[in-house]
Amino acid sequence: MKENVIVGHLIPAGTGARKFRNKIVASKEEYENMVGPTETIMETSEEPVTE
Repeated sequence: MKENVIVGHLIPAGTGARKFRNKIVASKEEYENMVGPTETIMETSEEPVTE
């Protein structure tokens, strides 16, 4: 049992845990290095929106 518990979270055993298959377990810095900064994805404008 203790092999499946890391830092108080249960880790699913076996290959049938499909919902955990795409989870990334890493630091936030490593994730941002993989996907890039989010500021470059969204373009921002300082102009007010008029309707």
